[in-house]
Amino acid sequence: MTTGISGFGSHMIISAYSGPPALQNSAYATQWTFNPWVVGTAVVAAGLYLIGVQRHKARGGEWRASQTGLFFAGLALFVFVNVSFLGAYERILFWPRAVQNTLLMMVVPMLFALGAPLTLLLENTSESASARITAIIRSGPARFLAFPATVSAVFLSTPFLVYLSPWFQAAMRSDLQNEILRFTLVVVGYYYYWMRLRIDPVPHEYPHMVSVWITFAEAVTDGGLGIILMWGSYTVALDYYTHLARPWGMTFHQDQLIGGGAIWVLGDLAGLPFIGALWRRMFREDRQEAAVIDAELDVLEVEQHAPTAQADEGEELPEGHLRPWWETDPVLSRRFGLAAPEDDS
Repeated sequence: MTTGISGFGSHMIISAYSGPPALQNSAYATQWTFNPWVVGTAVVAAGLYLIGVQRHKARGGEWRASQTGLFFAGLALFVFVNVSFLGAYERILFWPRAVQNTLLMMVVPMLFALGAPLTLLLENTSESASARITAIIRSGPARFLAFPATVSAVFLSTPFLVYLSPWFQAAMRSDLQNEILRFTLVVVGYYYYWMRLRIDPVPHEYPHMVSVWITFAEAVTDGGLGIILMWGSYTVALDYYTHLARPWGMTFHQDQLIGGGAIWVLGDLAGLPFIGALWRRMFREDRQEAAVIDAELDVLEVEQHAPTAQADEGEELPEGHLRPWWETDPVLSRRFGLAAPEDDS
């Protein structure tokens, strides 16, 4: 334990620092922590997901291995950012917590959403329970929450509220508030990617291009928060960090400068795989719609061609029936000896 002496205003504050050692060299690999809430949640979620996949397959259903892999990648990243050095120094330095928060809100929930957990849940519930869940998803309040402007407002305002309000400092001082903040970021992020990617059922579907254009606008807003933290005059949780009396490392300003840059850069980088997933989702839906249209056209073509043998024997086609195109083409009809359509002129 080290004793730290720091100046705050006109008073001298003497406090004992009892945190981890300086974050340098081997500390990145050796300074890890254990968070029972995080590990417990990850273990339960992994177990439930695997049970759901096995039950679904046992009933003859199909489930892509890529979805399972993406969901478990999200769980692995969720555990890593909370028990690695990022978790060990989350209440000591600002920049590790900024990196942690950004990953918890923008990357971890995106992987969860790509794993389609809601679809898996619906596949493993009874018809009545599934109908009730679907009714909730399709309800009026849910449709309001699915409106693109609502989704963006919740997602974009959350980081500003975290860093520019007393929320962040409250989380630093309280274990309970700290866990609430951690899980709130994941929930808000999942809500965003659920509505944007639309892999799971959503209350209302909008064109994917709406999400694409909104994403570019959101990137500008994310950069704005990073600029405020990097070059603004406001120091996040100054009272807390001052009383912490950390005797090593960078100044408050340097710490926040790095943290603001991390929020900016990681936020933009996280948008790249999201855009990729969104475009892939668009192309897949286009292929599915094309397959449905092709199937409908095939059925229509069979229905149109079925009476041709009857027509060849001189019988009239049923009313509303359309002749095949090669019978109505004047050139081909003469070439193959078919009766050309009469010229009304």
